[in-house]
Amino acid sequence: TLALPIEQVPRTSNLSSRVTAAIEALLVERRMQPGDRLPSERQLADQFAVSRTVIREAVRSLHAKGLLEVRPGVGTTVRRPPASSVSRSIT
Repeated sequence: TLALPIEQVPRTSNLSSRVTAAIEALLVERRMQPGDRLPSERQLADQFAVSRTVIREAVRSLHAKGLLEVRPGVGTTVRRPPASSVSRSIT
């Protein structure tokens, strides 16, 4: 076999972490208000140019932080950000 001269790509963070941070910034900056519905997984995946799996991981992370409410069959809505998220975004 021929060894190709391929360099490893440095990983600073994974895609889901970057998408999570981008959505969290929108929420904390109040571009989306509590009660607003997020676009569908498919729409978010298209907007971020990532797979739906990446979107699911990001939404799961934001749900765990208390920023999103996920209701199967209904959709994902924005919750009021906890004070810890707001203070973390300021720093």
